[in-house]
Amino acid sequence: MATDCGFEKGGEWFRYRAAAIIIEEGCVLFVSDGGFDYYYSVGGGVHHGETSEQAVLREVYEETGVRYEIDRLAVIHECFWNESDGCGGVRKCHELAFYYLMKPRGTKDLPGGDEKLLLHWVPVDKLGSVKAFPSFLADYLSGEHDGIEIITTHDESANERSENDMDYSLLISQLEAVTDGVDNNVTNLANAAALLYNSLEDVSWAGFYIADGGALMLGPFQGKPACVKIPRGRGVCGAAFERGKTVVVPNVHEFEGHIACDAASNSEIVIPLFKSGAVYGVLDIDSASLNRFSDGDREGLERFAKTLEARLV
Repeated sequence: MATDCGFEKGGEWFRYRAAAIIIEEGCVLFVSDGGFDYYYSVGGGVHHGETSEQAVLREVYEETGVRYEIDRLAVIHECFWNESDGCGGVRKCHELAFYYLMKPRGTKDLPGGDEKLLLHWVPVDKLGSVKAFPSFLADYLSGEHDGIEIITTHDESANERSENDMDYSLLISQLEAVTDGVDNNVTNLANAAALLYNSLEDVSWAGFYIADGGALMLGPFQGKPACVKIPRGRGVCGAAFERGKTVVVPNVHEFEGHIACDAASNSEIVIPLFKSGAVYGVLDIDSASLNRFSDGDREGLERFAKTLEARLV
């Protein structure tokens, strides 16, 4: 039996992985095994004595039943996270993954390979609203890239947050319940802020800023009094407003131009809300802890924001 390039020793785990980015008809391919509520990329561990190119071609064929061809190496992703070891302890994980862009075939029809896996085509423009890993793909596929991107992600709190991540589905259901039939943005944003502030652990502020010309104005929130007006591009909120993308800051004191509305805040996540194709405002959540917001939090909160966007009038 072939051996993956990896090891596990003394609570530490490492794997060398090869994965595929397969895009057909504006959709990217993911797989799931039916036991979890998320999708993940096609691919797997590189076998000892195998190149990453050989590994990705093998994995793609095993999982899809199709012999795709490689276009180019697109991303080198190094990821660090913690997870339960199943015995009450924590396993420290480290994965180095090579993501290859595959040449499209012009069809999403796949015979399928591994009977234990389910194949899912997700529209590229909907990646931000589904639970799919790696989470960087949503941002990566929204732009054009010529060379090889090197991406490093740290999710040291993944084990601590795993149960909370699973609760986002419940939180979204609660949001749908309190906003059902309510045609008032202030009311819906106020209830959304209250849900987040009272449901998420270790959160010191949760609320919204609303776009007003070239600035953001304070909207409904829960927590201490906050900055009233934030210019576009200033601070974490202004950066998310300007970029139109989620910004996660593990340590706000290292973020250039950070606006210290609350000196006790140490980490922050800001997610833009869209209406009619333009940024309507941002969802802002602060914590007194460093590195509070994991990839799971980001994914869950982006789904929460998408649900809220559908309620904007």
